Amino acid sequence: ERTLTTIGDDCTLNAGSRIQCHSQEDGTFKSDRSTLGAGCTLGVGALVHYGVTLGDGATLAADSFLM
Repeated sequence: ERTLTTIGDDCTLNAGSRIQCHSQEDGTFKSDRSTLGAGCTLGVGALVHYGVTLGDGATLAADSFLM
């Protein structure tokens, strides 16, 4: 969902990390933008869900799920 995702400069996306800008909840399709600021790091297997903004330099630990 490239049109819903903004990734700042010098971000690190590790193996298995994902940015997911949609979901199906109770039969309803939901989506929103997700933004990673400059210098963010997503740990191995980390998941960023829709509607999330990570500030500049933020780190999401391995196997974390950010809603």
